[in-house]
Amino acid sequence: MQYLTNKFRSARLEKELKAESNENFFTCDTRLASDPEAVFDFLPMYIGNISPKNTDLKFTGRCFDFSLHYENRTETSFDLVVNASNKQTLLCKDYLFFGNTELRHIDWYFEGGDHRITFNLTPERVVDFEFNGLQVFQFCSGI
Repeated sequence: MQYLTNKFRSARLEKELKAESNENFFTCDTRLASDPEAVFDFLPMYIGNISPKNTDLKFTGRCFDFSLHYENRTETSFDLVVNASNKQTLLCKDYLFFGNTELRHIDWYFEGGDHRITFNLTPERVVDFEFNGLQVFQFCSGI
Protein backbone atom coordinates (compact mmCIF):
# COMPACT_ATOMS: atom_id res chain seq x y z
CA MET A 1 0.00 0.00 0.00
CA GLN A 2 2.83 2.35 0.85
CA TYR A 3 4.52 1.72 -2.49
CA LEU A 4 1.31 2.45 -4.42
CA THR A 5 0.54 5.57 -2.39
CA ASN A 6 4.00 6.99 -3.08
CA LYS A 7 3.76 6.06 -6.77
CA PHE A 8 0.39 7.79 -7.19
CA ARG A 9 1.57 10.87 -5.28
CA SER A 10 4.67 11.18 -7.44
CA ALA A 11 2.58 10.70 -10.59
CA ARG A 12 0.11 13.38 -9.48
CA LEU A 13 2.98 15.76 -8.73
CA GLU A 14 4.56 14.99 -12.09
CA LYS A 15 1.25 15.67 -13.86
CA GLU A 16 1.00 19.00 -12.08
CA LEU A 17 4.50 19.89 -13.29
CA LYS A 18 3.90 18.62 -16.83
CA ALA A 19 0.77 18.95 -18.91
CA GLU A 20 0.83 15.28 -19.82
CA SER A 21 2.84 12.25 -18.70
CA ASN A 22 3.36 9.23 -20.98
CA GLU A 23 4.93 7.08 -18.27
CA ASN A 24 2.82 4.14 -17.12
CA PHE A 25 2.43 3.62 -13.38
CA PHE A 26 3.84 0.13 -13.68
CA THR A 27 6.08 -1.85 -15.96
CA CYS A 28 6.83 -5.53 -15.71
CA ASP A 29 10.14 -4.72 -14.01
CA THR A 30 8.66 -2.35 -11.40
CA ARG A 31 5.74 -4.65 -10.66
CA LEU A 32 8.00 -7.66 -10.08
CA ALA A 33 10.35 -5.53 -7.97
CA SER A 34 7.53 -4.28 -5.74
CA ASP A 35 6.18 -7.75 -4.94
CA PRO A 36 7.92 -10.69 -6.65
CA GLU A 37 5.33 -13.18 -5.32
CA ALA A 38 2.19 -11.20 -6.13
CA VAL A 39 -0.96 -13.24 -6.65
CA PHE A 40 -2.09 -11.41 -9.80
CA ASP A 41 1.19 -11.51 -11.74
CA PHE A 42 -0.54 -13.46 -14.50
CA LEU A 43 -2.56 -10.35 -15.45
CA PRO A 44 -1.12 -8.30 -18.32
CA MET A 45 0.31 -4.79 -17.90
CA TYR A 46 -1.40 -1.86 -19.64
CA ILE A 47 0.83 -0.32 -22.34
CA GLY A 48 -1.32 2.18 -24.21
CA ASN A 49 -4.13 2.84 -26.67
CA ILE A 50 -4.37 2.71 -30.47
CA SER A 51 -7.23 4.48 -32.25
CA PRO A 52 -7.90 6.56 -35.37
CA LYS A 53 -6.94 9.62 -33.29
CA ASN A 54 -3.87 7.98 -31.72
CA THR A 55 -2.37 6.05 -34.65
CA ASP A 56 1.11 5.28 -33.28
CA LEU A 57 2.44 3.71 -30.10
CA LYS A 58 6.04 2.91 -29.18
CA PHE A 59 7.24 0.96 -26.17
CA THR A 60 9.89 -1.50 -25.04
CA GLY A 61 8.77 -4.98 -24.10
CA ARG A 62 10.75 -7.58 -22.19
CA CYS A 63 12.30 -8.83 -25.44
CA PHE A 64 11.70 -6.31 -28.27
CA ASP A 65 11.28 -2.62 -28.94
CA PHE A 66 7.80 -2.23 -30.43
CA SER A 67 6.35 0.32 -32.80
CA LEU A 68 2.60 -0.07 -33.45
CA HIS A 69 0.78 1.74 -36.24
CA TYR A 70 -2.95 1.90 -37.06
CA GLU A 71 -3.97 1.76 -40.75
CA ASN A 72 -7.59 2.18 -41.80
CA ARG A 73 -8.72 -0.26 -44.53
CA THR A 74 -12.49 0.18 -44.85
CA GLU A 75 -15.29 1.47 -42.65
CA THR A 76 -15.46 -1.93 -40.94
CA SER A 77 -11.83 -3.08 -40.88
CA PHE A 78 -8.38 -1.85 -40.00
CA ASP A 79 -4.82 -3.15 -39.83
CA LEU A 80 -2.50 -2.96 -36.88
CA VAL A 81 1.12 -3.06 -38.03
CA VAL A 82 3.41 -4.26 -35.25
CA ASN A 83 7.13 -3.73 -35.79
CA ALA A 84 9.34 -5.69 -33.40
CA SER A 85 13.03 -4.79 -33.38
CA ASN A 86 16.17 -4.89 -31.24
CA LYS A 87 15.73 -8.41 -29.82
CA GLN A 88 17.40 -8.71 -26.41
CA THR A 89 18.34 -12.43 -26.36
CA LEU A 90 18.17 -15.33 -28.81
CA LEU A 91 15.28 -17.25 -27.20
CA CYS A 92 13.18 -14.45 -25.67
CA LYS A 93 9.64 -13.63 -26.84
CA ASP A 94 6.95 -11.09 -25.99
CA TYR A 95 3.24 -11.73 -25.54
CA LEU A 96 0.81 -8.90 -26.32
CA PHE A 97 -2.92 -8.63 -25.77
CA PHE A 98 -5.04 -6.26 -27.87
CA GLY A 99 -8.64 -5.62 -26.94
CA ASN A 100 -11.60 -3.53 -25.90
CA THR A 101 -15.09 -4.47 -24.72
CA GLU A 102 -16.03 -6.04 -28.08
CA LEU A 103 -12.69 -7.27 -29.42
CA ARG A 104 -9.86 -9.49 -28.12
CA HIS A 105 -6.64 -10.73 -29.73
CA ILE A 106 -3.51 -12.32 -28.21
CA ASP A 107 -0.30 -12.50 -30.20
CA TRP A 108 3.27 -13.50 -29.40
CA TYR A 109 6.47 -12.25 -31.01
CA PHE A 110 9.54 -14.44 -31.36
CA GLU A 111 10.88 -12.96 -34.59
CA GLY A 112 11.50 -9.31 -35.37
CA GLY A 113 10.17 -7.35 -38.31
CA ASP A 114 6.72 -6.18 -39.36
CA HIS A 115 3.65 -8.17 -38.36
CA ARG A 116 0.23 -7.18 -39.73
CA ILE A 117 -2.99 -7.98 -37.89
CA THR A 118 -6.30 -7.33 -39.66
CA PHE A 119 -9.35 -6.62 -37.50
CA ASN A 120 -12.80 -7.00 -39.12
CA LEU A 121 -15.49 -5.17 -37.17
CA THR A 122 -19.22 -5.68 -36.82
CA PRO A 123 -21.35 -2.50 -36.48
CA GLU A 124 -21.25 -2.84 -32.67
CA ARG A 125 -17.46 -3.21 -32.74
CA VAL A 126 -17.12 -0.13 -34.96
CA VAL A 127 -18.97 2.02 -32.41
CA ASP A 128 -16.89 0.63 -29.54
CA PHE A 129 -13.61 1.05 -31.43
CA GLU A 130 -14.43 4.66 -32.36
CA PHE A 131 -15.20 5.40 -28.70
CA ASN A 132 -12.57 3.34 -26.84
CA GLY A 133 -9.92 2.50 -29.40
CA LEU A 134 -7.88 -0.65 -28.94
CA GLN A 135 -6.09 -1.17 -25.62
CA VAL A 136 -2.61 -2.75 -25.71
CA PHE A 137 -1.37 -4.95 -22.85
CA GLN A 138 1.79 -6.99 -22.29
CA PHE A 139 2.05 -10.29 -20.44
CA CYS A 140 5.11 -10.14 -18.19
CA SER A 141 5.70 -13.87 -17.67
CA GLY A 142 4.06 -15.46 -20.69
CA ILE A 143 0.48 -16.47 -21.19
